[in-house]
Amino acid sequence: MIQFELFLVMASVISSSAIQTDWSGGQDAGEPVSAWDDQYSSQEGLSALASPGLICLGSEPRSTCLETIVEPSLPLAALDSGDINGDGLIDLAGASLVEGHCWWFENAGDDQWITHALPGEFGSGQGCSVFDVNADGHPDIIGCMCDPDCIVVWLNGQGTGEFGEPELVAESFPGAHCAVGCFADQDGVPDILAVGNQCHEVAVWFGLGNGEWEKKIIDDSFSGTQSVSPGDFDGDGLVDAVAASFGLAEFAWYRNPGNRIDQWEKNIVGSGMPGAHHVMAADMNLDGFMDVLGTSYSNKRITWWENDGAGQAVWEAHTIAPSLTGAVTAVPADLDGDNDIDVAGAGWIADRVNWYENTDGAGESWQVRTASVGFNGAWPLAVADFDGNGAIEIAAGADVLGGAGSSHGPSIISPCGFLESGWLQSSVLDTGEEPQWASFQFQAELPSGCGITFYWRSSQDAGDLGEWNGPYTDWSELSGFIHRFVQYRVELTGPGDTVSPILEDVELFWDPQGIQGSAGVPLFFAGSPCSRSSGVRVVLGSCSGQVDLSLMDLSGRVIARASGSRPGETLYLGRVCPGVYLIRAESLQEDQTAKLCVLN
Repeated sequence: MIQFELFLVMASVISSSAIQTDWSGGQDAGEPVSAWDDQYSSQEGLSALASPGLICLGSEPRSTCLETIVEPSLPLAALDSGDINGDGLIDLAGASLVEGHCWWFENAGDDQWITHALPGEFGSGQGCSVFDVNADGHPDIIGCMCDPDCIVVWLNGQGTGEFGEPELVAESFPGAHCAVGCFADQDGVPDILAVGNQCHEVAVWFGLGNGEWEKKIIDDSFSGTQSVSPGDFDGDGLVDAVAASFGLAEFAWYRNPGNRIDQWEKNIVGSGMPGAHHVMAADMNLDGFMDVLGTSYSNKRITWWENDGAGQAVWEAHTIAPSLTGAVTAVPADLDGDNDIDVAGAGWIADRVNWYENTDGAGESWQVRTASVGFNGAWPLAVADFDGNGAIEIAAGADVLGGAGSSHGPSIISPCGFLESGWLQSSVLDTGEEPQWASFQFQAELPSGCGITFYWRSSQDAGDLGEWNGPYTDWSELSGFIHRFVQYRVELTGPGDTVSPILEDVELFWDPQGIQGSAGVPLFFAGSPCSRSSGVRVVLGSCSGQVDLSLMDLSGRVIARASGSRPGETLYLGRVCPGVYLIRAESLQEDQTAKLCVLN
């Protein structure tokens, strides 16, 4: 008995495929689409926004949040996140006013963290951010340092987290408080936006390459400015800046002129906000326009200002937190997996971290929930999927700045637990033809106790797709019912709490000519329009153990080899010239051979 099956996939101009790798765009308009993009028809109980590019189960607030200590009692004034050593896990970077260093915290998995001090001697560290400063594909760290007051970068040479000595961006920048990477002049070379609360400047350093920088002052009188964030607020494709002024009690955004010479135009977003401390650009209501999220330390508020996309002079303010004492930081994320933007907030005087649930999806109604109390000196925050389970966690740090007690060490807070089930229905795909044979595959992570099940339906009438066919829990042939219009339904199940299945992509292949290989091996063509240069791919079906593939010409000469052992795994055998070939698959139990015809 054959112990494995294959789908052979070749490039050809005679047929097609469709793949969906992202669902974060939300619900579609209800019309058939010629290709799946980032939208879907409907869903319930699934999260598609928390980690764009993935689907996992939605979640619900915990009665008591889970908390993992990263580093006990290390005071931090800044936090940011990124995969610093390239191992697929999200790490942290932090700056300490007390210890005089910037640090990075290696996520070793299973709630284990390793602390690394970055090289250099400084009096203190005020700000840090993670960004690929030299565009080499590896995340670097930008630091705002004090004594001396300067902006530096640590380059992550090999992408493994081994940093050299800090390199100067700005040798003197009094009160350097916040610096973030961006692409301000569209030359492909990374730039840096920064603010200084003693020089009262908002400035941009244009990257010139080879470690050279050119400074441009955006505003030289933004008193006590504490924070800056990049974002396109006028929809012209250029990166603008938004900043907070502690002294002027205001938030303002600056229009990028699109060159290094002209002045950036200042526009007030919110005024009368005493102690304006932290600001971020974010699309809070998911209408496609960049809004502003900010904290006001002195009046205890977290607020977001709505951008209506019409270039309004007055931004409508929406209060998120009306009474968070010493509100210092607020960051946006879909914390409960319901596909809208929530907010995490830190209260320095309140010694607590809260999160605010966006209960109406439009950002006009908010419910406060406790993330951590007794968080002495709560200050910097970052959000990411630190444990890789598909849900967003909150990283929080603290610094009492000489006040009573010890600063709470940086921690990872999990505010929500997964639901046990959910489903999503795709947009209706218009193949534009009448497939005679089809198959699909998907890539997913399935922890113990989790499952992913697909159903498919299809007809010639987009308004009446008929009954669902299935269930399918692995790759499968779909011949016999696939027609011009196609839709899938995917159902996710799990034990809930900390575990969820994660769907990464789903791909449908079809061939209008119904070509199949010999020896029971389905053979089909995918990738229209394309050429043989795309190469030969083989998708493993059901298999037990390792499968070894050999691509041979008709004389038996082996041209390429590949091996795999996982159902649904795609193996690449390279590009070949037009002609007839043999492909042989062998396992310990059995072997198969099929004839392969490569077209021009």
